[in-house]
Amino acid sequence: MVQLRGTADLRRFGSLLLTLARSVAAVVIGYAVLVLLSTLAQEGWLGGVSYHGSSLQTLILASVFTPMAAVIAGFVTAMIARKRVFIHALPICLGIAVETTLLYRTGGVDGPLWFEALAGATLIGGVLLGVGAWHWYGVVTRVRRRQPPDRGAAANNPAGTAHLRAPSSRT
Repeated sequence: MVQLRGTADLRRFGSLLLTLARSVAAVVIGYAVLVLLSTLAQEGWLGGVSYHGSSLQTLILASVFTPMAAVIAGFVTAMIARKRVFIHALPICLGIAVETTLLYRTGGVDGPLWFEALAGATLIGGVLLGVGAWHWYGVVTRVRRRQPPDRGAAANNPAGTAHLRAPSSRT
């Protein structure tokens, strides 16, 4: 049992619970978004996708829309998690690998191994791409916020060493 001995401990414990809840929510919601969007794309828009039963055009469209769903799911996962975003993508990627394996082994899919393995790999790549896009966006916006505005002479001295220069002899 956790013993809380003051306001600071209570705040730390609350912060830990919030972080844990955010992490679980990021993974669960990210995976749910992946399932929802990929099902919508494959079953709703394309009328069901099957290696042997679908036309080449349907397979090509599925190979575009399904990874896009994975990119969006990765972005949503990172947006909710906010910190250590690639770690939050790992359970989703593991879930994709396990699901792909189980579907192939139980006959839930009709494609050859190479096709189903590549389908799972593109989903994993899409999730990682979405997480990476969010991470890159966050890094770029943080860097832009940290750049100081141009202030004349101060802008020419980025190291902040103007106070170390010899005083000017002009009077």
